[in-house]
Amino acid sequence: MASNDDHRFPSHDVDLTTYGSIVLETFPPTSATMTLQSFQLHDHQATVTLSLAAPAENLTKGTPCIALKYEVTAPGGGLRTLTKRDVKLDDTTTDKLDLLDAGAFGPCTVAVSVVPEVPFGTEQPAGSQTLNEPLDVPIDLAANTAVGMLVQLTPVSSDTWAQCALRLTIRLQGGKQDPTKIRFVWKKRNRDALQWRVGCLPGEQGTHGSVLAYASRVATAIPEFAVSAKLEITDADPDGKKPNWRDVWDRSLATVARPRLAELSLRDNGALLAAIADGDWVATKIQEIVGDSIIWARIRITGLAADFALPLEAQLWGYRRIGDDPNAAHYAIAPLADPVPAPVSGGGATEIPLLDIASLTDVELQRLALRQPFVVLRASPAATGTTPYYAPFCEVVDYNDDAFLALYEELGANMPPPAPPDAASRARKGLPTRKSFCPAVSSLDFSFAGSLVADPSR
Repeated sequence: MASNDDHRFPSHDVDLTTYGSIVLETFPPTSATMTLQSFQLHDHQATVTLSLAAPAENLTKGTPCIALKYEVTAPGGGLRTLTKRDVKLDDTTTDKLDLLDAGAFGPCTVAVSVVPEVPFGTEQPAGSQTLNEPLDVPIDLAANTAVGMLVQLTPVSSDTWAQCALRLTIRLQGGKQDPTKIRFVWKKRNRDALQWRVGCLPGEQGTHGSVLAYASRVATAIPEFAVSAKLEITDADPDGKKPNWRDVWDRSLATVARPRLAELSLRDNGALLAAIADGDWVATKIQEIVGDSIIWARIRITGLAADFALPLEAQLWGYRRIGDDPNAAHYAIAPLADPVPAPVSGGGATEIPLLDIASLTDVELQRLALRQPFVVLRASPAATGTTPYYAPFCEVVDYNDDAFLALYEELGANMPPPAPPDAASRARKGLPTRKSFCPAVSSLDFSFAGSLVADPSR
């Protein structure tokens, strides 16, 4: 059998003695030249009207023999294609296009083409329509975004999307762990502004909230977490069964550093701590102290918004040496006062009153005189959502191991898993270390060699 030179109708030589017989099917050239007459919007539905610009070639009018192809392009790039099949061909053809299905969000151009639904049908452009139906929830996170920064979430939406619900999902990703997802939903005809604080779960009724969302997701060795977001839309009830959410956009927003402990120390009026350190004083010495009789904790944390208070707890502890072995130092520690709320902001150092010496009895003063005080800092369980347990402090606030001491079993808590011998290597790899389990950090400077235990006499 001879070959056909027309590339539209390929043919091949066949040995009929082997295959018996073959059937050839031929198709005449087909085309339908149409013009886009109108593109009318009602909510998110568009009525598309096309008219025949010339007689259709080898196609029967009044029959579903064409497909309409919609190509949606945005100024920033990207292409979405939607094809409607089995459309009836008439002198005037009308079709319904759902802008949700087409992904025609924001500024875009919708190009319409006609394709005969027969083999080798020739696609013909019919025209295009320029649209600008805004749909966005702008989120501007600057390079210096800090935990606790207040972000306004205000939808920008044309009336086209008024009958649709919106869902914004913010993801906080630390290391290789699964991200924490925070969702905000606007129901139909509701485009009220909501608030979100970076790194926090949302509060009730659109308030900004204060429970930390990143704390349990960031490994010790990861000093930052990534923030990304996805905006979706549906014309169904968002509270119904499996609403069909369609993506509007999905983008990375920023990388945010975890807060970092820069200072943790005790402060007084300049004489009180010195008197305690003397170790040989009684209640009468209070009379010799000039001015304030309060012991304060001074705390400074970087990487926090100035108008955000990180919910921490501070507590005054003391240590004393135990044992008589001159070659081995052992120290027992015990609390000297109840923990107090310590809300710390990013506007500078925060000072928290820990203990008023003037309120102590003689017995309590004598007990205080036997110990050297230091401050212990923990993250409030209410802040991490782990009530009644304290989350590891390093998951909330990063700190330098060489400058501050992590505490766990010394506080009388259950013993954590043994510290891996290659702790430094595990930290570099983002694997758990002893620091990963410690719920508290202290100001105690262990420049001396020794071990810590919970004080049995407390």
